[in-house]
Amino acid sequence: MSLCVVMVSHNGARFIGDQMKTILRQTYRPDLILLSDDGSQDATVDIARHWGGDLLEVRHGPGQGISANVFDALAQSLWYPDSESQ
Repeated sequence: MSLCVVMVSHNGARFIGDQMKTILRQTYRPDLILLSDDGSQDATVDIARHWGGDLLEVRHGPGQGISANVFDALAQSLWYPDSESQ
């Protein structure tokens, strides 16, 4: 089993370090942490990179608010095979 944590952010430098530490302390360590950053103007991405290291993949969000960022992050992260997928 592999585990991917999907996070979204926008100017969350004040919180992102604690969020990353909490994720990394869990019983099941993620194989990937996907951060969709929606154009932060602070140190959010730098702090996330510090804590996430090789586990972190940063993507640029759509710049259309939290709902669009969440949807975009999940749409890029999930695969929905149907009965005809091979």
